[in-house]
Amino acid sequence: IRDLSTGRWIGHGQALLLLGPPGVGKTHLAVALGREAVDRGYTVQPQVWAGQFRLDMVVEALRMRDWR
Repeated sequence: IRDLSTGRWIGHGQALLLLGPPGVGKTHLAVALGREAVDRGYTVQPQVWAGQFRLDMVVEALRMRDWR
């Protein structure tokens, strides 16, 4: 978690996908990391994937996105 809070993953153009059952703190973690990123000068655009999805479809969507 401390490593994620540095924002290096953002600077390297990497994505962050938080998965888990309800109530484990995914949203709390996403908000905290987003606030830290803003404090470091990044722009934050949260995206929520509601409902069921196939992980392979998410991975493909992330691969197709231009992260530069």
